[in-house]
Amino acid sequence: MQIRAKIDKIPHYCTGPERLQAGDILIFDHAPKIPGRAKNHSAYFTVQQQGLLNETGGHSQAVHAGFIVNTDDGLKLAHLVGDGFMLDDLDTESENYSKFLNRTTHIYRPRKHREAIAAELAEIVKGLELGRGAKLLDQAREHRTAKNAAARVKWQATVGIRSFVTRLLGSLKIINHHPENIYVEGDKPLPENVISKESICSRFVADAYISACNRLTNRNPEKFNFRLFFMNLSQHTVPKTLQAYLYRNTTFDYFVMPHSRLNKGVYEKLKELVMWEINRMNPVPHTNDLNHLLTAVERKGLDLMACLRQFDERAHSKEDLMRRSIALIKELLPILKRNTGLGLVTPGSYRRIMKFAKNEGIFSDNFKYDLHDRSEDKIRKLAQQQYSFNKPLAKLYRNYRRIGYSDEEAKFECKPSYGDWFKISPVRNALITCTFIGFFAWVLPHGLARASQARKRNLQFENCANRISVR
Repeated sequence: MQIRAKIDKIPHYCTGPERLQAGDILIFDHAPKIPGRAKNHSAYFTVQQQGLLNETGGHSQAVHAGFIVNTDDGLKLAHLVGDGFMLDDLDTESENYSKFLNRTTHIYRPRKHREAIAAELAEIVKGLELGRGAKLLDQAREHRTAKNAAARVKWQATVGIRSFVTRLLGSLKIINHHPENIYVEGDKPLPENVISKESICSRFVADAYISACNRLTNRNPEKFNFRLFFMNLSQHTVPKTLQAYLYRNTTFDYFVMPHSRLNKGVYEKLKELVMWEINRMNPVPHTNDLNHLLTAVERKGLDLMACLRQFDERAHSKEDLMRRSIALIKELLPILKRNTGLGLVTPGSYRRIMKFAKNEGIFSDNFKYDLHDRSEDKIRKLAQQQYSFNKPLAKLYRNYRRIGYSDEEAKFECKPSYGDWFKISPVRNALITCTFIGFFAWVLPHGLARASQARKRNLQFENCANRISVR
């Protein structure tokens, strides 16, 4: 079966905290389970609840968020924890090094205006007044007890509950749905501080970025709308929905700092796991004459070994380790999926390899689709190549992707149909359809209306583009 092409981010490998830059947004995965260590119930609860959210590009094990900021003492991790706002070191030898950085970490870096955004974030963190008179003070950790840290910006569980329920009932909640409106109208300045005194980690990151974008817009002579491209979503966001927005938004580059970098590295650990599976299957050297005497398990082990050796011979030593690991798993998958038992359960070798990949920040979309990203070409050119869009529609697709639309949502805007609209939010639409009345009262008319509006807009857009080309 041919794998469908899709335009989405493929992760680049980040070797460690020393490669982080000011302005980076970090999403931390749930810590891997360690035998003998007590379960972190609050993080486990977050993982379970976020599993109910259907947001492409976001993952339920995303449990914490922060951003990198430049301070007088160098780069720091700015984040909100149960004790309040914290500035932690990136140096692994430091006493104040954040243990969050030992987890698999997803890094989203602005492709443009990163330095300008980073400068505004530094000013916000340095001590400018926040909403309700709170202040963020850059002071030594030993003077920042849990009590006085929480007094400035509090982590509040009720904010997390509200954000989760809001996203459960609604969607990702893109704020501005008009990518052509790149300038802010009116002379009234935007609020320069929208950070709430009571917050959660993901909302704090969103608030800080919105504040930085608003400041840049206020200073821009043309009132360029920075928020449209860098934080175009609701402040009421949980880690999974923040991750979904950043993954979809093509104005951010995507890196992964896998947990396994602390021990050998992701590619070597993957090969080690594959070899363990091969040895478990106990393959034996054989000749073609004895091939028919092999059990299904032994034949699977030998095929895995041959595939691994052939891939290693072809692999380029300078290739990105994340992409090399993804390519290896892709080649192994047909063999791993081969069921050597009664066919009643998923093969154990497949489950273990896929679990390892997930723990290291490699998700199923990398295998379900033939992914293409900016490392190949510009988004507009990719839309022409992969989706056969003409130039006006390819430009429209590019415009929607850079304000946070998913691949499916942007394709609907370019080639709208009722079926494609239904697939954008299948869980919500299916639940409403179950009521029967809801289908005829909302789902059907709303879907048909959205498709009709998009078709009319696209016709005008293409006609305008054709007139310009004729001139």
